Amino acid sequence: MLLETKALTKHFGGLAAVSLLDMSVGEGEVVGLIGPNGAGKTTILNLITGFLRPSHGHIFFQEKEISHKKPHTIARLGIGRTFQLAYLFPDFTVFENIAASFHVHPRYGFWEALLNTASCQEKERYIEEQAMEILHLVGLEPVRDVLGKNLPHGYQKLLSMARALAVKPKLLLLDEPIGGMSPQEIVFAMSVIEKIRAQGITILLVEHNMKIRSLCDRMVVINFGTKIADGPMDEVRQNQDVINAYFGRDDAA
Repeated sequence: MLLETKALTKHFGGLAAVSLLDMSVGEGEVVGLIGPNGAGKTTILNLITGFLRPSHGHIFFQEKEISHKKPHTIARLGIGRTFQLAYLFPDFTVFENIAASFHVHPRYGFWEALLNTASCQEKERYIEEQAMEILHLVGLEPVRDVLGKNLPHGYQKLLSMARALAVKPKLLLLDEPIGGMSPQEIVFAMSVIEKIRAQGITILLVEHNMKIRSLCDRMVVINFGTKIADGPMDEVRQNQDVINAYFGRDDAA
């Protein structure tokens, strides 16, 4: 498995936001992590990426434990992520936002940059080439020179994906990638996610909009921090625990 959690637990005071979560994501999969509001989905992403530390349990990436590593270390291992709110450099252009995101894998040292050596210039050209490839992949060429703060919401979401791709992830975590988008933006964003998958990148995504299910090989459903279902969408949607979690009733109601 590319990613695996074992008995992953996170307490905030007396509240268990995540409880004894066993979850896996295989290489090449697109897995949807779904559940009602407040179920613990974003908390799980924050635990995987090191923004939170587990109270108990373990997280493994490529069979190596990452449970207590720092976010920048985890990013360098090959885990990229987006956030519900797009974190951008507001006064940087779209292209500059992507290029700046390559800092997770620094390619030259302080003195190289200060002296603007030939090797530094060559590495800068490499970053520009890579940034252009990402720009093309996510379809942001038309807004290449627009400042981040001036982008419409849908483009901001796509730019957030582009910045996450700059870490060259083996695993990409998407937190509500189509949240708040118009129907046209959703169709485009989903096509971008398909292109990302075609690059061989494994994806774990959190999303409320069930249109995203067509992208997923498998769905993991959590409620009150506990896994209640795991399987193909057609199987999960018939699970009585899932029905109860979303609609608050059972077949007898």
